[in-house]
Amino acid sequence: MCLQTAIAASVDLRCYGLTSPRYDNKISLQLTDIGDHYQEWDVDTLPWDAVTPVLPGEHHAEQLDQRLVEAIAARALPDPADVPRGAHPAALAFLYLYMTLAHGDARPTFNFAARSTMPVSAGLGSSASYSACIATALLLLHQRVRIPSLPPPTRPAGAHEPGHVHVSHHGRRALPPDFAEEANRWAFVAEKVLHGNPSGVDNAVAVFGGALAYTRPGFGRKSGMEQIQGFKSLRFLLTNSKVPRDTKKLVAGVAMKKAEEPEAVNKIMDAIQAISDEARRALADPELSRTSLLEALSVRTVP
Repeated sequence: MCLQTAIAASVDLRCYGLTSPRYDNKISLQLTDIGDHYQEWDVDTLPWDAVTPVLPGEHHAEQLDQRLVEAIAARALPDPADVPRGAHPAALAFLYLYMTLAHGDARPTFNFAARSTMPVSAGLGSSASYSACIATALLLLHQRVRIPSLPPPTRPAGAHEPGHVHVSHHGRRALPPDFAEEANRWAFVAEKVLHGNPSGVDNAVAVFGGALAYTRPGFGRKSGMEQIQGFKSLRFLLTNSKVPRDTKKLVAGVAMKKAEEPEAVNKIMDAIQAISDEARRALADPELSRTSLLEALSVRTVP
């Protein structure tokens, strides 16, 4: 892509995942935000002959296992036209992670239900929050990560309550770094299943919180992700237009436009880069009036 530096920050909305055990050799997925879509699979009928497991301690390859993607789509999922929009890729990502993380005879069976305060496929990283949610749940179920020990209750258990545990974690410091980094790596894999060629920014802010600046390689700038220190929060109005987007098509359209009219597109990208630089400076400087500066940046026009 031609955009040089992107600024991304987490929003104070959540994706929730609930797992419960099953004892009938099946797993299920319920997408409450996508028509309350529900599907279940007998574990033994999944296309295990197509999977190359990623063993504990190893990292997933940079590229997806297309053989497994195609096998899941052909043998485990219904036609995309027969399910609500967004349900097919969400189920594909779920099964891809479940099967790739499995090793040996360990194939946990369970129900998984996802619910989000920002519906999946609504934009603004909503799919990344789902990716982070399923990645974390599946890592726990496959015993790749462990929840840190909880402190003792601050008040004793009574007849009708188990006691109260208070954890002061200040947002993204809730999880140990190695736990969060592993969850982020697998959330990125899920994002690849959903979007093809994501940057990794959305899943990173979904997992770690805060704000990040990301620069892709090849633009004469230092590439990679950098946390924007000093960023706390900004209040703004967020609405769901309920207008669907196809990120793959949008990205492909920009690339085509750049190939057809490189000078015009590069001029626009230079202007966007200037806005990104100013926004990054404003977010990192606690003494600046961020609200007024970002308001000015939001109405700046590009040629």
